Amino acid sequence: MMKRMRVTSQIAAAIFGLAFAAKGALAATYDCKVTRADIQHPYLAERVVFTTDARFQKITMTKIDIKDVSTTVVPGELANRTRKRVRIRFPAHSFVMNGLLPRQPGAYSRLKPSEYLYELSISLSDQRYTMRVVDAIFGLSYGAGSGRCKVSN
Repeated sequence: MMKRMRVTSQIAAAIFGLAFAAKGALAATYDCKVTRADIQHPYLAERVVFTTDARFQKITMTKIDIKDVSTTVVPGELANRTRKRVRIRFPAHSFVMNGLLPRQPGAYSRLKPSEYLYELSISLSDQRYTMRVVDAIFGLSYGAGSGRCKVSN
């Protein structure tokens, strides 16, 4: 009787989408590369690698490749989730420029990389994504790129 009750509770948890933290197999690593830059920006990341759980509740950006910028591991934040798409934000407050600040389109002054936010919008069906570089103060989008993510467990 006890074994049957445990099996039915596991099935119910799987139906309702509850993740078992002890299993560890639900974590995934996303490797996203920009293949097309829709709006050029000097701080647009060429590649982003992050790990997340099945529900996108705990997101860690492990590798971010930006030309002439030193990056660190930063936590990501789930901004929005629908059935087909997930939008993730991550700050750039710890990013440091290597050298001179580049000329930036649409900016009134030369902003440091730490004054921007990044948004990733990922399609859950085919892993296509769009990345935007957003001004942290005004919320304006200055750069955008798109590509595909490779998912591994």
